[in-house]
Amino acid sequence: MAKSKQRQRQLARARWERQRARRAARAARARRIGIAVGVLAAVVAGTALVWVIVHIGKTEDDRNNQQSTSSAPTSAGSSGTPSGSGSAESSVPTSASPATRTPTSSQGKP
Repeated sequence: MAKSKQRQRQLARARWERQRARRAARAARARRIGIAVGVLAAVVAGTALVWVIVHIGKTEDDRNNQQSTSSAPTSAGSSGTPSGSGSAESSVPTSASPATRTPTSSQGKP
């Protein structure tokens, strides 16, 4: 009888080792997937943040350019030229597309 108990113990130990190896492999895989998902989420969040910052800045520049171009004809004198302080914003061509326009600050510097 001792041999059959010893054999059962060997089989149980082997089964336990296989289960332990499977659990360790499953935990390692879950850890790798968790890290990958975290990194992917961080990259997506960073990209979205950069896009929002750039988009907000671009929108503000477009609004400033639209305000300066829309206010230029109302301040024009009888000769048809703007009678402002001579800032560079009033000389922005209205036919240029937003992609080719260089944003300028209130001092006229890009």
